[in-house]
Amino acid sequence: MIHAYNKVYLDGAMATMGELFELVSEQELDSLFFEFINSGIAREFGKATPRYINMPSLELYREITGKSPAIPPPISISRSKNYWAGYVLAYYQWYSGKSFEEISILLPPSKVITMYSPLHEADINKFLDIAKMLSSSETSLAKLRKGAGISQSKLSRLSGVSLRSIQLYEQRAKDINKAQGDNIYKLAQVFGCNMEDLLEKN
Repeated sequence: MIHAYNKVYLDGAMATMGELFELVSEQELDSLFFEFINSGIAREFGKATPRYINMPSLELYREITGKSPAIPPPISISRSKNYWAGYVLAYYQWYSGKSFEEISILLPPSKVITMYSPLHEADINKFLDIAKMLSSSETSLAKLRKGAGISQSKLSRLSGVSLRSIQLYEQRAKDINKAQGDNIYKLAQVFGCNMEDLLEKN
């Protein structure tokens, strides 16, 4: 298994991601994660660029969003659900070598948070086992997009379908089988496939 970067940087990356996630509410985690990905910082973070993995969480938040967080940094020494979600996502990204964009499809923070109890007390490899199992099942849209070698952002530009909708379809947070016909048509046009090829088979 080839990891994303040298393990010497891993502890710092995990702590930085955990602290970053503590700056927002649980409901805002996915939004922050997608801003992180869309800003391009996730790409650098995923390669252990020292500027980002060693950056204080407040500064990293400002660089990603362009503003200060509404939630002040926690002063408690106990770790929150949000911290755990960031910590294990950073670990999974390092372990798998996948980009954060790929990971966001099936493991957005909102899904990771649901695994907090009882996994936060277990060895991190228990989370890893579940993450590997979940990431082995991609949507038809994700498979077509990756097969075409294009990012979610580029697919949004080419199709005219919003980036957020594409992200939600690929996470199965929004059922593509119930999507507006024109969205399915626009996506199918980009791939040169039938509309049915984008639908999920039960």
